[in-house]
Amino acid sequence: MHELAIAENILRNVLKFRDENSITTVEAINIKIGVLQQVSSESLLFSLETLTKGTELEGARFNLEKVDAAIECNACGKKSILRDYLFRCPACGKSDVKVIAGRELFIDSIEIPDETDDGKDECPMLNVQ
Repeated sequence: MHELAIAENILRNVLKFRDENSITTVEAINIKIGVLQQVSSESLLFSLETLTKGTELEGARFNLEKVDAAIECNACGKKSILRDYLFRCPACGKSDVKVIAGRELFIDSIEIPDETDDGKDECPMLNVQ
């Protein structure tokens, strides 16, 4: 189950970011997952929640956003969402395509309390790969 290793890596990076920025509370962690990564959202969420029990991250929300696979045709330039996992351009039928989305797997942002304005703040994160 590679979701457990992914969860461990995500949490390690969140804790490192939190410590480096003197953040005391993490309210939510927003994660983008491309469908081509073949990550089970349910297994990843279970792993994240299990690993944070009894830690300083217990109670943080994990928001997982699925990113559809998309291709761009090198022949005609058409960009399209991959629906059937046939790596062919739906416009011209050529298989000379490149994947432009769907391989993502990263922490998009971390939500933390902010006493100065509306009660929360988002901190963009770097890719976790």
